[in-house]
Amino acid sequence: MNAVAPTLSVGVELFDRAVAFTRGVLAALPFDADFDLAAPTPCHRWTLGHLLEHLDDSLLALEAAAAYGHVDVVAREQPSDTVGLGLVDRVRHRTSTALGAWVTDTSERVTIADTSLCSATLVAVGALEVAVHGSDLARAAHLGLALPDDLADELLAVAPLVVTSADRGVRFAPAVPVSYAARPAERLLAYTGRACL
Repeated sequence: MNAVAPTLSVGVELFDRAVAFTRGVLAALPFDADFDLAAPTPCHRWTLGHLLEHLDDSLLALEAAAAYGHVDVVAREQPSDTVGLGLVDRVRHRTSTALGAWVTDTSERVTIADTSLCSATLVAVGALEVAVHGSDLARAAHLGLALPDDLADELLAVAPLVVTSADRGVRFAPAVPVSYAARPAERLLAYTGRACL
């Protein structure tokens, strides 16, 4: 699979569509007796609560990248005390503020710790993360909301920028085999180490 680095406008458009999908998932999460933040997700060893916290952190970093051109990578020491609906509301709000930051003027490059990265690449990578984690949330909560194939197809071109052989076994599980006839969403999830159930 060959990586294709998009232009900034294309990256922002992908991010917009990824956010729209994930906001739909967040809006559909069922807060009732059956909703469990400790439920497992397609991300190995991550609960639904951990995944929401991670998505919140990632969106905050993307917002800072767009707004300031720099991201300080600082690990969260303690899990947030915001749980349930409050946590989902915080992530939903963060999708809006992160997207708003990217549709305004941004610098051509972003510094993450000591590394410089093209803004267009970063926002496309953000789109991939938001879309795939939105799918993870939908599957963990058994919502039946599938990642749109047209979005997944475009994100497949970005995926090799994010998931390299060095990432396998560290940030991503090994790729999952799929049939030649697999739909784009299935191929994208498989490439990021998620088996389609």
